[in-house]
This record gives sequence, C-alpha cells and structure tokens, in this order.
Amino acid sequence: MKALLPLLVFVLLIITAPLSAQKPVVQDSIPQLKEWWRADDMQYGKDGMTWLDNFYHGKGVLVVSTPDGVKSWQMRFPGDTENVFTWSGGSAAIKTGDFNGDGIVDYIDGQGNVYIGLQKGEPPQSEPSGKGFNPSIISDINTDGYDDLLATEAVILGKSDISKLEVKSLVFPELDSNNVPTASYIKSPGEIRVICHRYYWTNQVQYPYRRVNKDGLRLVRVYWDGNGLKSEKLDEFTVNTNDSTGLLWKRALISLPNGKNYLICATIIKGNNQTTDVTIYNVNNDKLEKLYSKRIDGISSINQLNKSIDGDDIPSFFINQYKLGVPTLHFYKGNIADSLHEIAQFTTVQIAYLTSTSDINGDGKADLALSNHYFPSLERFRFSVISLKDTVTLVEENKDTEKALTIESISPMPVPKEQIIQIKVNAPKIDSYTLSLFDGTGKKLIGKVGSFQLTGEQLLYVNLGEYKVSSGMYVLRIEGHLTLAQCSILIN
Repeated sequence: MKALLPLLVFVLLIITAPLSAQKPVVQDSIPQLKEWWRADDMQYGKDGMTWLDNFYHGKGVLVVSTPDGVKSWQMRFPGDTENVFTWSGGSAAIKTGDFNGDGIVDYIDGQGNVYIGLQKGEPPQSEPSGKGFNPSIISDINTDGYDDLLATEAVILGKSDISKLEVKSLVFPELDSNNVPTASYIKSPGEIRVICHRYYWTNQVQYPYRRVNKDGLRLVRVYWDGNGLKSEKLDEFTVNTNDSTGLLWKRALISLPNGKNYLICATIIKGNNQTTDVTIYNVNNDKLEKLYSKRIDGISSINQLNKSIDGDDIPSFFINQYKLGVPTLHFYKGNIADSLHEIAQFTTVQIAYLTSTSDINGDGKADLALSNHYFPSLERFRFSVISLKDTVTLVEENKDTEKALTIESISPMPVPKEQIIQIKVNAPKIDSYTLSLFDGTGKKLIGKVGSFQLTGEQLLYVNLGEYKVSSGMYVLRIEGHLTLAQCSILIN
C-alpha cells in the first residue's frame, strides 16, 4: 500500500431530527434486506455464482465469475475478493457429488468439467476432466456406491476411475415431445420423480406446431430396474386454455430437509400475463395434489435458495415480482405445506444471478450474493452481498445496550476516491462525536478529525475527492458519549 497523505474529512450534517421525535412504525410490514457490501461495474457474478460449504480449510467459499476467470472468495469481510481456487473449466455453476466412491466430495461445473476431490474441506484437483454434460440430478441412481449424474436425455454412471466416466443416451417413453421436464427430485435410492410441463400441438397443415387449447403437468417415475433406467407415468392433468388461461414456465420445486417436496407453479388467469396465481402442489404421494393458491401478480421467476435466510433449518425461496417497472425480490419461508409466509423483501434491478451463502457478516443468518444487470445496453453490473442484518457495524460500547451508537449504512460501497460518500448513523443521545479513519494495520491516520453534534438518526456526507488515499481496506470509526461504532470500508 502506498504511503498515505494526510486526510481531511469534511462532514456536513443534513438531518437533525432527534430519534425521540420519530413515531414508531407499526410492524405489519415485511423487513427490507440491506446491502452489506457492494461493488459497481466490476462484472462480478454476471455469468454465475455458487456457494460451496467446507471447501477451503474447512470454510465455505463463493464461486463467482469475474473478468479474470471463475474465482473462489472466502468473503471474510466487505471487499474480501482474495482468490483461493481458480475453476479452469470457466463455469461458476457448480454441483457436488462423490462420483468415484472415495468418500470425498467431487465437483462438476455447468459445462460438464469434473474436478476430483483430494481431501475433505480442501479444494479439488485444479485440472478438470471434461465430460460436456450438465446434470439435473446427482445421486447413486443404480445403488452401486458411486454417485451418478442424470439429465433427462442422458446419464453418467459413477466409477472408481473418473477418467472412464461415459455419457450414455436415454429414451423415456413418458417424456415425449409433449412433455418438457421442468423439475426433478430423488424419491428413494434408485427412484426419481420428474415433473413435466405438458402441452399439446395441432397437426393442421396450415398451422404447424401451433399450441392449441390444453396445458398442464405430468408426474413421471424414473427408476432403476437392475439393468437400466425405465419410466412410467404416475399422474397428470390438463387445463383448458381457450380463454388464455394456462400455466406459466415460472415454477420451482421446494425440497425440504425431511425429504418432502412441493411444486410452486404460476398460472395465468383471465388472459392477462400480469394477473397470476401461485399454486402449491403436494407431490409426495405420487400425485399432483393441489393444496392452495395465492394471487401474486407480475411474477418473473421463482427459485429456491440452498440455505435459510431467517435462521431456521429449511431453505428459503424467493419470487421475483415485477410491478410498475420495479423488480422486487420477495423471500418466503421454505415450509409451505400450509401457507406462504413472507420473511423479507429487496427492491432491485434486473437480476443476473442470486445465491445464498453462509453467515458471512456474523448475524446468525445466511446471507445472499446478488448480481444485478442494471444497464443492459451497456453491460453494467452491480454485485452486492445483502442480509437481514440491521447495521454494517462492529460496535464496541458500554454495557448499557439501550445507548448503542450505530453506523446504519455507507454508500456507495466500495468507497470511490473521487466522490462524496454518505454515512447514515444513529446516535443514542445528543453529544459531541468524532469521526476518524484507520488503515488495515490499525494505525490511525493523521489529519483533521471531524467533530460534530449528533442526536438520533442522521446523514453525514464525507468528501475524500480532494485527497489521495490508496486503494484498500480501512476502518471508519465514530465515537462519543462513552460509546463507539466502527465498520470496514473498501476504497477503490
């Protein structure tokens, strides 16, 4: 890091309303997720992201696409983009399994590159074996002790020697051209269920390949009979679409830790693409059993996360709702057998990729990594880590927790050297507070210290544009009234 010149921090107070004057909010509203760290125009995650537990020295990593290749970040603090493993196959979509039966996790990316695991909790072999096969299910399908890779049209059966894995074509009579697989799950060893979108086509010469008035779902059993994979139809239904009612391709399979599975499916009603119902189907009894429906308009996607963001043990899911030109992510509890329970929202822009991570900000809940495509014509992307955490601070204070000083947010993040940044603080009591900056070694930077009167929730503006500060991690600290709050900031 280059030597730092003296730093002058100029603080302008623009809000002076005391906290005691603010009316309490009646909480029937849904909590808003908050940004923990953000990086604009860095192209992070625009081509994919995956969180992997127990990957590097027993810790999890975020596999993320970058302009310099697919990297693995530990995300130990805001702006921590130190790479611990490069995925040379070039894909950030990673699935896991034990393909050679040695008890160590192996990996396959979205382009079919297989990485052999070498040791539990450590990265795999760096050079992959290319198979050109992207599976939808990884499980020991033929119960021989090796995880297999299954797609609707082909299968790779696991072997002790991964270099000898072969792709074998499959033909399933119950998965014909009128049935497009959209979800699949393991029922039991050697037993798989595939849910298809079922539609019908005309055979009229003047209208070839035109869809007519039936639409629906089909549930198919795929199983190992000792010699190979077979299939049979278990259940199906169709709906009349003459009035433009029908099923949308926006759906998700919600798989619970107890082995239960539910299908969420969006349905167009009244012939209007912006008027939709979400219907929940129980598929656990080998039937497409409709449980209930809920009106949710403007759905653009439905997906399950691999972790819970509200602290329970059931992975959450989200619906991306697009209304009045504004996309909003609505997050729900994973237990949906009886009702949909919304737990959080996040207003954003066009989503490129979203994945859940482990608890990387220390609030006891899983967090989210989000790549936003906020200016498609110019390929502008924003990467964010977001969570339910109320602040971005590490607070050291006296024992009176009712008098906590907090830094609510800093934006933009990373902090640009040539712009004014905004700091939102909440001071427990009117008093004189000071603002100072420390480098990555904990050394306090020499320069004028901002001194000001604070009370309640306030916005501060800090101008660093006229002063030369090296890129890197810093700690911003505000202290006063026998308490202090500090948080890490990344300066570009």
